[in-house]
Amino acid sequence: DRILISAAQGFLYALDPHSSLVSERAWDDSTQRTRDSSFDGIGALLTQRWEPNSSLKNRLRGKTRNLAKEDPFLLVELSEEDKFTRKTYVESPIQGQPAEKAGLWAGDEIIAVDASSVEGMELTKVVNRIRGKRGTPVRLTVRREGEPAPRDIVITRAHIRVTNVEGRILEHHPGIGYVKLTGFIESSFDELKDEIERLDGEAGPDGLRGLVFDLRMNSGGLLQQA
Repeated sequence: DRILISAAQGFLYALDPHSSLVSERAWDDSTQRTRDSSFDGIGALLTQRWEPNSSLKNRLRGKTRNLAKEDPFLLVELSEEDKFTRKTYVESPIQGQPAEKAGLWAGDEIIAVDASSVEGMELTKVVNRIRGKRGTPVRLTVRREGEPAPRDIVITRAHIRVTNVEGRILEHHPGIGYVKLTGFIESSFDELKDEIERLDGEAGPDGLRGLVFDLRMNSGGLLQQA
Protein backbone atom coordinates (compact mmCIF):
# COMPACT_ATOMS: atom_id res chain seq x y z
CA ASP A 1 0.00 0.00 0.00
CA ARG A 2 2.79 2.42 0.88
CA ILE A 3 4.55 1.77 -2.47
CA LEU A 4 1.32 2.33 -4.42
CA ILE A 5 0.57 5.56 -2.54
CA SER A 6 4.11 6.84 -3.09
CA ALA A 7 3.94 5.99 -6.80
CA ALA A 8 0.57 7.77 -7.14
CA GLN A 9 1.95 10.84 -5.37
CA GLY A 10 4.93 10.79 -7.72
CA PHE A 11 3.07 10.67 -11.03
CA LEU A 12 0.43 13.19 -9.85
CA TYR A 13 3.16 15.63 -8.78
CA ALA A 14 4.77 15.19 -12.21
CA LEU A 15 1.64 16.65 -13.84
CA ASP A 16 2.01 20.07 -12.19
CA PRO A 17 2.88 21.54 -8.78
CA HIS A 18 -0.79 21.63 -7.74
CA SER A 19 -1.81 17.97 -8.17
CA SER A 20 -1.36 15.57 -5.27
CA LEU A 21 -2.86 12.59 -3.50
CA VAL A 22 -4.68 13.44 -0.25
CA SER A 23 -5.40 10.74 2.31
CA GLU A 24 -8.97 10.22 3.50
CA ARG A 25 -8.04 11.31 7.03
CA ALA A 26 -6.33 14.49 5.81
CA TRP A 27 -9.28 15.28 3.54
CA ASP A 28 -11.80 14.80 6.36
CA ASP A 29 -9.71 16.99 8.68
CA SER A 30 -9.42 19.71 6.03
CA THR A 31 -13.11 19.75 5.10
CA GLN A 32 -14.09 19.74 8.78
CA ARG A 33 -12.07 22.93 9.30
CA THR A 34 -13.72 24.61 6.31
CA ARG A 35 -17.18 23.73 7.64
CA ASP A 36 -17.10 25.00 11.20
CA SER A 37 -13.48 25.47 12.42
CA SER A 38 -14.14 23.13 15.36
CA PHE A 39 -11.71 20.55 16.72
CA ASP A 40 -10.90 18.50 19.81
CA GLY A 41 -7.92 19.95 21.66
CA ILE A 42 -6.81 22.36 24.39
CA GLY A 43 -7.82 25.70 22.85
CA ALA A 44 -4.56 27.60 22.29
CA LEU A 45 -2.83 29.20 19.32
CA LEU A 46 0.78 28.05 18.89
CA THR A 47 3.65 29.53 16.92
CA GLN A 48 7.30 28.68 16.21
CA ARG A 49 10.58 30.57 16.02
CA TRP A 50 14.06 29.54 14.90
CA GLU A 51 16.47 30.24 17.79
CA PRO A 52 20.14 29.46 18.45
CA ASN A 53 20.82 26.51 20.70
CA SER A 54 22.77 26.83 23.96
CA SER A 55 26.09 26.01 22.28
CA LEU A 56 25.74 28.87 19.81
CA LYS A 57 24.54 31.24 22.54
CA ASN A 58 27.67 30.47 24.58
CA ARG A 59 29.93 31.13 21.58
CA LEU A 60 28.21 34.44 20.89
CA ARG A 61 28.77 35.46 24.51
CA GLY A 62 32.39 34.45 24.96
CA LYS A 63 34.13 33.25 21.81
CA THR A 64 33.98 36.29 19.58
CA ARG A 65 36.64 38.66 18.30
CA ASN A 66 36.73 41.87 16.30
CA LEU A 67 37.74 41.59 12.66
CA ALA A 68 39.92 44.62 13.26
CA LYS A 69 40.45 46.97 16.19
CA GLU A 70 38.48 49.75 14.57
CA ASP A 71 35.80 47.41 13.15
CA PRO A 72 32.57 47.18 15.18
CA PHE A 73 31.67 43.78 13.72
CA LEU A 74 32.41 40.51 15.51
CA LEU A 75 33.60 37.25 13.99
CA VAL A 76 32.23 33.98 15.37
CA GLU A 77 33.62 30.58 14.45
CA LEU A 78 30.78 28.07 14.11
CA SER A 79 31.07 24.32 14.42
CA GLU A 80 28.77 21.47 13.42
CA GLU A 81 26.93 21.50 16.77
CA ASP A 82 26.11 25.19 16.47
CA LYS A 83 22.61 25.02 15.05
CA PHE A 84 19.40 26.99 15.08
CA THR A 85 16.47 24.91 16.32
CA ARG A 86 12.67 25.20 16.08
CA LYS A 87 11.02 26.23 19.31
CA THR A 88 7.27 26.09 19.91
CA TYR A 89 5.55 28.85 21.87
CA VAL A 90 2.03 29.56 23.03
CA GLU A 91 0.93 32.64 21.11
CA SER A 92 -2.35 32.98 23.00
CA PRO A 93 -4.65 30.68 24.95
CA ILE A 94 -8.26 31.04 23.73
CA GLN A 95 -10.35 32.73 26.40
CA GLY A 96 -12.49 30.37 28.45
CA GLN A 97 -10.96 27.21 26.94
CA PRO A 98 -9.10 24.37 28.78
CA ALA A 99 -5.57 25.74 28.14
CA GLU A 100 -6.38 29.07 29.78
CA LYS A 101 -8.24 27.42 32.68
CA ALA A 102 -5.28 25.08 33.35
CA GLY A 103 -2.87 28.02 33.60
CA LEU A 104 -1.10 28.01 30.22
CA TRP A 105 0.28 31.50 29.47
CA ALA A 106 1.08 33.33 26.27
CA GLY A 107 4.85 33.13 25.78
CA ASP A 108 5.24 29.69 27.39
CA GLU A 109 7.68 27.50 25.45
CA ILE A 110 6.41 23.94 24.99
CA ILE A 111 9.35 21.56 25.33
CA ALA A 112 7.54 18.22 25.78
CA VAL A 113 4.12 16.62 25.31
CA ASP A 114 3.32 13.67 27.61
CA ALA A 115 7.01 13.53 28.61
CA SER A 116 8.12 13.21 24.97
CA SER A 117 10.35 16.03 23.71
CA VAL A 118 9.05 18.22 20.86
CA GLU A 119 12.12 20.44 20.55
CA GLY A 120 13.03 20.85 16.88
CA MET A 121 9.74 19.29 15.75
CA GLU A 122 7.57 20.87 13.03
CA LEU A 123 4.56 22.80 14.29
CA THR A 124 1.99 20.52 12.63
CA LYS A 125 3.51 17.49 14.39
CA VAL A 126 3.48 19.28 17.76
CA VAL A 127 -0.19 20.21 17.23
CA ASN A 128 -1.07 16.62 16.29
CA ARG A 129 0.50 15.36 19.52
CA ILE A 130 -1.45 17.88 21.62
CA ARG A 131 -4.81 17.29 19.94
CA GLY A 132 -6.80 14.23 20.85
CA LYS A 133 -10.15 12.86 21.92
CA ARG A 134 -12.20 15.21 24.08
CA GLY A 135 -12.19 14.32 27.78
CA THR A 136 -8.65 12.89 27.69
CA PRO A 137 -5.72 14.57 29.48
CA VAL A 138 -2.49 15.81 27.92
CA ARG A 139 0.57 16.87 29.91
CA LEU A 140 2.59 19.79 28.55
CA THR A 141 6.05 20.56 29.89
CA VAL A 142 6.65 24.28 29.46
CA ARG A 143 9.52 26.65 30.06
CA ARG A 144 8.31 30.00 31.40
CA GLU A 145 10.37 33.17 31.37
CA GLY A 146 11.55 34.12 34.85
CA GLU A 147 11.22 30.60 36.28
CA PRO A 148 14.35 28.49 36.94
CA ALA A 149 12.88 25.11 35.99
CA PRO A 150 10.26 23.79 33.56
CA ARG A 151 6.78 23.07 34.86
CA ASP A 152 4.17 20.45 33.93
CA ILE A 153 0.62 21.54 33.09
CA VAL A 154 -2.08 18.89 32.70
CA ILE A 155 -4.95 19.95 30.42
CA THR A 156 -8.14 18.01 29.72
CA ARG A 157 -8.98 18.18 26.03
CA ALA A 158 -12.41 19.47 24.99
CA HIS A 159 -14.37 20.25 21.85
CA ILE A 160 -13.12 23.69 20.78
CA ARG A 161 -15.54 25.83 18.84
CA VAL A 162 -13.60 28.62 17.17
CA THR A 163 -15.51 31.82 16.43
CA ASN A 164 -14.71 32.51 12.80
CA VAL A 165 -15.54 36.23 12.83
CA GLU A 166 -15.04 38.58 15.79
CA GLY A 167 -15.52 42.33 15.74
CA ARG A 168 -15.68 45.43 17.92
CA ILE A 169 -15.33 49.21 17.81
CA LEU A 170 -11.80 50.12 18.88
CA GLU A 171 -11.60 51.69 22.31
CA HIS A 172 -10.63 55.40 22.24
CA HIS A 173 -11.13 55.40 18.43
CA PRO A 174 -14.82 56.03 17.71
CA GLY A 175 -15.80 55.12 14.18
CA ILE A 176 -12.91 52.67 13.70
CA GLY A 177 -13.97 49.03 13.59
CA TYR A 178 -11.87 45.91 14.14
CA VAL A 179 -12.72 42.52 12.60
CA LYS A 180 -10.69 39.30 12.93
CA LEU A 181 -11.27 36.45 10.46
CA THR A 182 -9.74 33.13 11.52
CA GLY A 183 -10.43 31.13 8.35
CA PHE A 184 -12.32 30.97 5.06
CA ILE A 185 -15.13 28.53 5.83
CA GLU A 186 -18.55 28.12 4.17
CA SER A 187 -20.14 30.92 6.23
CA SER A 188 -17.24 33.42 6.20
CA PHE A 189 -18.62 35.88 3.63
CA ASP A 190 -22.09 36.13 5.20
CA GLU A 191 -20.71 36.35 8.75
CA LEU A 192 -18.17 39.02 7.78
CA LYS A 193 -20.78 41.07 5.92
CA ASP A 194 -23.18 40.90 8.90
CA GLU A 195 -20.42 41.84 11.36
CA ILE A 196 -19.34 44.90 9.35
CA GLU A 197 -22.98 46.02 9.05
CA ARG A 198 -23.40 45.58 12.83
CA LEU A 199 -20.29 47.67 13.54
CA ASP A 200 -21.40 50.29 11.04
CA GLY A 201 -24.65 50.72 12.96
CA GLU A 202 -22.87 50.67 16.33
CA ALA A 203 -20.44 53.39 15.20
CA GLY A 204 -23.17 56.06 15.26
CA PRO A 205 -25.01 58.20 12.71
CA ASP A 206 -21.94 58.67 10.52
CA GLY A 207 -21.10 54.95 10.44
CA LEU A 208 -17.58 53.51 10.23
CA ARG A 209 -14.72 55.83 9.30
CA GLY A 210 -12.26 52.97 8.96
CA LEU A 211 -11.79 49.24 9.51
CA VAL A 212 -8.89 47.14 10.76
CA PHE A 213 -9.17 43.74 9.06
CA ASP A 214 -7.06 41.22 10.99
CA LEU A 215 -5.97 38.11 9.05
CA ARG A 216 -3.13 37.06 11.36
CA MET A 217 -3.05 33.28 12.05
CA ASN A 218 -5.77 32.81 9.42
CA SER A 219 -5.68 29.11 8.50
CA GLY A 220 -6.92 29.61 4.92
CA GLY A 221 -9.74 27.53 3.49
CA LEU A 222 -12.22 27.84 0.66
CA LEU A 223 -11.06 29.84 -2.37
CA GLN A 224 -14.54 31.11 -3.28
CA GLN A 225 -15.05 32.48 0.23
CA ALA A 226 -11.67 34.22 0.06
